[in-house]
Amino acid sequence: MPSPRFPRRVPTRPRIPVEVRLVWADGEEQVPGQAIRWTGRHVFVAVWHPRVTPVHGVWVDAADVRRR
Repeated sequence: MPSPRFPRRVPTRPRIPVEVRLVWADGEEQVPGQAIRWTGRHVFVAVWHPRVTPVHGVWVDAADVRRR
C-alpha cells in the first residue's frame, strides 16, 4: 500500500465521507469510509471492514478515493 514518506507527520483533518477502492488478492471492491489525513498524493481512509482489522484505516493512492 502506498503511504507518504513520513505518515505520522500528516495532520488529522475533519472527516470527509468517501468511497475507496481496495484491492485484495482475490479481487477489488469499493468500500465506504472517511478520509481523515491526506497529502497531494496519498489519503488515509478510516474504514471498518473485516479484511482491514485490526487496523482501522489504510493509506491509499489519492486516485483510488472518491467523495460520497
